[in-house]
Amino acid sequence: MKKVRRLKPGSKMAIISPSSGLPFIFPEIYELGIKNLREIFEFEIIEMTTARMHPDELYNNPKIRANDINQAFQDDSIDGIITFNWGI
Repeated sequence: MKKVRRLKPGSKMAIISPSSGLPFIFPEIYELGIKNLREIFEFEIIEMTTARMHPDELYNNPKIRANDINQAFQDDSIDGIITFNWGI
């Protein structure tokens, strides 16, 4: 069993978008969120393949979505995961 690590400045955060593609649809809001995570919380951001994908690409590529989720959880250097997965 893995113990949850406390997030702190310098923590690596994986960003994935396994279902909605909202960062593609609303890039300004997405960029503001990334900026805040970097500047306010001082997190190191790791954007996974799906982070900025078009909603149609996400829909048509379930394997890529699953790979991003699995990679984010398997990578021991990643301290946290933020997902953009609201339905449209």
